[in-house]
Amino acid sequence: MKTIGGDYMGLQYDQNKYMEQAKQQYDSSYNAKVTSLKNQLAQNQQALDQQKTGINNNYDLQVQQQNLNNKLNKNNVSNTILGRGLANSSIAVSGLAEQDAKNTRLVGNINRERTSALNDIETQKSLLAQNLNNTLAQMAGDRETELMALARELYNEDWNRDYKDRQLAQQLAIAQLQASSYGSGGYGGYRSGRSSSSSNGYDEMDIEGLTTLGNIIGSSDLNPVQKQDALKNYATIYAGVPQLKNSVNKANQMHNNISKANSVLSALSKPVTKGGGTSSARKVASSKKWA
Repeated sequence: MKTIGGDYMGLQYDQNKYMEQAKQQYDSSYNAKVTSLKNQLAQNQQALDQQKTGINNNYDLQVQQQNLNNKLNKNNVSNTILGRGLANSSIAVSGLAEQDAKNTRLVGNINRERTSALNDIETQKSLLAQNLNNTLAQMAGDRETELMALARELYNEDWNRDYKDRQLAQQLAIAQLQASSYGSGGYGGYRSGRSSSSSNGYDEMDIEGLTTLGNIIGSSDLNPVQKQDALKNYATIYAGVPQLKNSVNKANQMHNNISKANSVLSALSKPVTKGGGTSSARKVASSKKWA
C-alpha cells in the first residue's frame, strides 16, 4: 500500500460502512428488477388463466353440441321404431340406450381433452414460477458478490481521494516551511551560489516556480478543484517573496482561468426553460447491469 512520508498506511476499510453505501447504490436497481420480474410473472400467469377460461368455454360448447346431437339421434331412432310398430319392444329400449352410451363416451372424450389442455396451462404456469425462482436465486447470489466488489470500489475511491488530499497538504506544508526559509535568508544558502537572475530576465527561483506551476496544472493525480486550491495556496504562500513575483502572478492567472471554466460548466449544467417545459443542457445518465 502506498504511504506518505513513510508512515501513512491509508484510510482504514470499514466493511459495514462501505457495504451500506454499496447497498444504497445497488439495491434500488436490484429491487426494481425483482419487482419487474414478479410483475411479469403475474401478467403471464393471468394471461394463462384467461386461456383456461377460453378453453373451458370452448369445451362446454362442444359438450352442449354433443348432447344436442344425442337428442337428435335418439329422436331419429324413436321415429324409426315407431314406423315399424316396435315402440314398446326391447329393440326400442336397447336402441335408445345405445345412443345414450355413445353420447356418454363422446362427452367423456371431450372432457378428457379439456383436462389435458387445462393441465398444459398449469404446467406452463408452474414452469414460469420455477424459472422466476431460479432467476431470483441467481440474482441474490450475484448481489452478494457484487455488493462486496462495489464496497471495495467505493473504499478505493475514498482511499485515493484521502491519499491525494494528504499528499497535497504535505506538499503545502513543505512549501510553507520553504517560504519561511526564503524570508529568513535560508534560501540563499540552499541556492549555493546560483546567480540571482537568468539571461531572460526571470529570477532562477521564478523559473523553478513556473516549473512547479506547470507540474500542478499537468498533474493527472489532481482534479480541477485540487489544482485550483494548490494554485491559490501557492500564490498565498509566496506572495511576499520578490524573486517569485512572476510565478505568483501566473498562479493567480491560472487560478482565475480555472474559476472561469468552472463557472461556464456550471452555467451549462443549469436547467433551461423552453416551450413550457424544463430541459437540461447536460444530462448524466447511469444504468444498472440488469438486462
